[in-house]
This record gives sequence, structure tokens and C-alpha cells, in this order.
Amino acid sequence: MWTFHLFFTMLMAVTAPTDTVVLRPNDALFEVLKPYAPPAQADRIARRLLAALRAQQRAPRPGDTLFLFRQGPTLERLAYRLRPWVQLVWDGTADSVYWQRAFLRKELVLQGGRIHTSFYEAAVLQGGVSPEVAVNFAEIFEWDMDFYTETEQGDSFVFLVERFVWRGRPARYGRILWARYEGKRVGTLEAYYFNGHYYNPDGEPMRRQFLKTPLRYRRISSYFGLRFHPILKRYRHHHGVDFAAPYGTPVSSIGDGVVVYAGWKGGYGKYIRIRHPNGYMSGYGHLSRIYVRRGQRVRQGQLIGRVGSTGLSTGPHLHFEILKDGRFVNPLRIKTPRVDPLPEALRPAFAYQKRAVQAYLQHLEAYAAREPTPTGT
Repeated sequence: MWTFHLFFTMLMAVTAPTDTVVLRPNDALFEVLKPYAPPAQADRIARRLLAALRAQQRAPRPGDTLFLFRQGPTLERLAYRLRPWVQLVWDGTADSVYWQRAFLRKELVLQGGRIHTSFYEAAVLQGGVSPEVAVNFAEIFEWDMDFYTETEQGDSFVFLVERFVWRGRPARYGRILWARYEGKRVGTLEAYYFNGHYYNPDGEPMRRQFLKTPLRYRRISSYFGLRFHPILKRYRHHHGVDFAAPYGTPVSSIGDGVVVYAGWKGGYGKYIRIRHPNGYMSGYGHLSRIYVRRGQRVRQGQLIGRVGSTGLSTGPHLHFEILKDGRFVNPLRIKTPRVDPLPEALRPAFAYQKRAVQAYLQHLEAYAAREPTPTGT
């Protein structure tokens, strides 16, 4: 496989630590450091380490390791090891804290698979794809397909992803640079990473005004249209789609907008309605929790509530509805415009990067074709 390499500089200590401490549950850094430094110094070091961790949205965890370097009773240096290739260092000479990162080699890896039961099983359980990468892949196409209800047996997927290697083993994954999904329901979907966003081969953004659905981990239990109401015991028009999901499943806003209602609404139970641009409104009913208030602005994908069974409900599910110019429309058939178009000035750069990715994929294909085919004896 062709690979690209990227190195991070790091100054590793050549001397062995005098003491090693592995954090346990509920350990406080100050208390851990007290036996190795005067109280004032231990407090100062702990505060600086915690500030650096918070800046990376991190907190001390059980299993994190402290390597202490002492000269007699004096603590000269401390290394807080988060991963084998990442550590936070306190230098006693300058009384400063800084990050150290080991040499990581970056390579581009092509991964893919074919679906037999579900995308998650095909990607993670059978294909060996990192769960985090599988989620990232699904998020690229979340405006055009629903990976929980629209995948079919025989669908295929493939993507090119950055992988960082530490001593011959994968340390972490980076961005997906190219992705393609071929499905019986959705056809062929293809995306290229460029300038922080994903675009289709024509340079159109993948992102749309609305997400396909407001939650994950569910099945459709009731569709839009005339139905027999399980509680009222009569036929009436169902203005939305019901998603059966476990109690407490997160519910997100499908698009940017302003909350126009948040509270109890009769048979809907705990209900949220959001006004979006271009005459659209979305509604979310039977919630167990509401996290927004009337008049609040929300962003696409923002957590607004959790699945419940309030109001006229026979079990935990989300009633989801969309209105266009005051009239209910089928949420499963709506396809809103794409947003955040690629500026004309950047289109040549996008075209250049797309050609580079295509050339790399052709090299991989040619390399695979040259591999000898095993023969029987």
C-alpha cells in the first residue's frame, strides 16, 4: 500500500523516572503529588496540569500514569502519560507545562465492506473499522440517507482515511478524505473532504438544511398518513412519523432555527416545535426531557430533548413532524436544499485535490492488480 508519512517532533527523557504512579478511581492530582513535593509546589503543579487537560477537553482518568523524576528530595520533572505517544510534562527548571507527542507515521488506508445485516456489523464487526471512523462515515451522508432504516443487503461502502501509526500499531485515525456508498435505495453517494467540509464530485456541499432524522438507534413504528390510533381506537390522519427508540435516546434538532414552543401539548405530551428558514417548522413529541426554551436559537444537530412516552403513548417513541408553510408534509419524502456552497474562488483548489485523491485511488487499484494471485497445489 502506498503511504504518506508525517512526523511530530518530541524530546524524550533519556533518564528513568524515580517514581511511577498510576491513577486510581477518584484520585486527586494534588493528593497524589503530596508525597513527592512540598504542598505549595504540589498544588501549583496540579493546577497547571488540570488547566492544560481542560484546554484539551480532558480530565484525569484511572489508568493515567505519572512519571516523576527527583534529585534527592527535589522534584525536577514530571511526565503525565495519557497515551503511549502523548504526555503532558511539567519542567521544574522553567516551572512550565507543555505537551510532548511521539513520532506518529501517517498513512492513508482504504477500507470498505458489503452489508449483510447492518452497516455497523459490516464495518466494525466484520470489516475491522474503528467505531469512531464508522460513525464519521455515517455522518458524512447523514443528510442524504438514514443508516438505520435505508440500508439494504448487498449495499457496499468504501472510504480513504488517515491512520496514525505508533511502533507499527494504529494509534488513532484522522479525517476521511474520500467516501462512497452504493445502495439499492439511495443510489451512489460520493464525498470528498475539502477545507473542513465534504462535497460531492460536482463540488456541491453534502450538508443540507435538514438532517435526515432527529435521532439514532430506532425503527419506524408508524408512518405519515391515515392510521388506526392505538389509544383512541379510531382512524385519523397521522401528521408525522413515529420512531420507536429506547427511553432517554437523545433527540436533536434537524436544522438551525428558533424554538417557538417547548412544554406540554395535550396528546403530544412534552413537545418542542422549532421554526426554520424558508417556511419550515419541525415538531418533536412524547419527550421525557426538554432541554430548550421558547425563543432560544438552536443549531443543526443540537441536543434538544430525550425520547419518552408522555401524552397519548403506548411506549417510548418520538413523534416527529415537519410543516411547510403551515401544512404538514411527509418527513420521509422531504429533501431540503444544500447549504454552505463552495465559493467559486475555491473551486479550482477543490478540483485539484479531487484529482489528487482519484490519482491515489488509481495507484492503489494498480498496486492491488499487480499482487500475485494465490494458486492451489
